[in-house]
Amino acid sequence: MPTNSSPKITRTSWFGKDAVRLCTGAYEALIVPEKGGNLIELKNNLLKANILRTPSSIDKYDSAFLFGIPVLFPPNRIKEGKFTYRNKNYQFPVNETERGNHLHGFLYNQKWTVLRETITDTSCEVELSFIADKNTDFYKYFPHQFIIKLVHNLSKDGLHQTVQIINTGTSTMPAGFGYHTTFNIPFNNKGNSKNCFLKLSTDGRWELGKGMLPTGNNLGLNEWESAFRNKGVACMEHPFDTHYRKKSISFKSMDFNGAIIEDTSAGLRLVYEAGNSFKHWMVYNGLEERKDFICPEPQTWLVNTPNIDMPAKVTGLIELDPGKNWSDYTRIYVEKII
Repeated sequence: MPTNSSPKITRTSWFGKDAVRLCTGAYEALIVPEKGGNLIELKNNLLKANILRTPSSIDKYDSAFLFGIPVLFPPNRIKEGKFTYRNKNYQFPVNETERGNHLHGFLYNQKWTVLRETITDTSCEVELSFIADKNTDFYKYFPHQFIIKLVHNLSKDGLHQTVQIINTGTSTMPAGFGYHTTFNIPFNNKGNSKNCFLKLSTDGRWELGKGMLPTGNNLGLNEWESAFRNKGVACMEHPFDTHYRKKSISFKSMDFNGAIIEDTSAGLRLVYEAGNSFKHWMVYNGLEERKDFICPEPQTWLVNTPNIDMPAKVTGLIELDPGKNWSDYTRIYVEKII
């Protein structure tokens, strides 16, 4: 698409699945509603940046968590899939059998509905929703009724995502939300993975013990991790499967919560900004098998939050009374390093 063209939304197909393509000229995105509402592709055509890891075929889509921006509800692990909230016992399926945990929730593989398509002179916007009720296949594990909405807005300023969770049931609902965002490394054909450096809004990490679950110990950053707050850590130099707590860094003279990847060989900067509800970041890069991606995953709650005896202001537990809602945003854009 020409980089000076007007915003446009097109219904299309992605390997036989209905999809929605958003174009603004500079940016282009592709959403696959029936694949968990995943925004599977994001590009900046002007800067020739292929931002998100996208499968080359449907057969390659073997792990829904390592392509695009999968929705995690709730995010990450719950020990044995069990917890008690307000005297109600919950048992989620154990789908990470090697560790005995429930992993990543129920929405990443559900079929979402397109509610709205809006085009203005400067942007295009698609709103998706998923309605959870007594007929939902996971109601037996999570007996709450709710609506979750995702608004994807694409403009010259990049991708702005807004999520909203509305409790439509009759009981207070515990909630946690996150994204398993998977960025290409490098994200430009002139880039070099060795020259991609990650900055992250953190001042420490949570110690993970048996089952990759938090022990409760809050650790500081080690010597090389301290570079997260200034020059950045090489994305592929260290194996990451690490859980960090949020602490804003300064970016463009403002407090910033998020991740910044600078590719010095391409002269480009990828910025991933998150709202303040996202109190925790999981960083994953494939560990010893790492090759071409890194996942800075914004999460509202600490791993295994329902089983952790800490205040909600620390863990990030969202408690929604009937009729109440929660909402926050993330934003992704690419710019030249000046």
